[in-house]
Amino acid sequence: MHFYMWFSKDRIGSYKPVMQEPEASTKQGAQAVQHILLVPSDESQKTVSVGWVNRAADQAMIRSFSCLQTVHEQRHGSAANVDEPSYAQFMEKLGSFLNEEKMVFTIEETATAADGCDTAAVEYDEGAERKRTMVLAIVAVVSALAIIAVIVALSFLG
Repeated sequence: MHFYMWFSKDRIGSYKPVMQEPEASTKQGAQAVQHILLVPSDESQKTVSVGWVNRAADQAMIRSFSCLQTVHEQRHGSAANVDEPSYAQFMEKLGSFLNEEKMVFTIEETATAADGCDTAAVEYDEGAERKRTMVLAIVAVVSALAIIAVIVALSFLG
């Protein structure tokens, strides 16, 4: 991943977007989760948790602005010092980055009292429709070949 190249010059307010590096050993992908954070330039502010990426599974989860604020408030007692328009621009660019990396990602939208936000969110995958079409085409070709094989086999038998 080239997260740093995409976001090295970006700022969301006084925050810098960062993707934590995985530990030296990911144990065949079992520990492949990397957290996406907004790290403040002001040390008196708290780091903001945006979501995560699982490189082994090609999946990611990103928090919507309202979900991000809810989780931050639950964890730190106050909303994150992030403005919504800047975060929306960051989310758009982050979505483009994840699509380029062939990641399927969800956006947590709804805040819940228990653990932050609802993880059963909308799934985004720019190439999903093409993938479904490709799978259907392959199934159709394989089915057609199977039918032809049966017809040829029956013609030899009869």
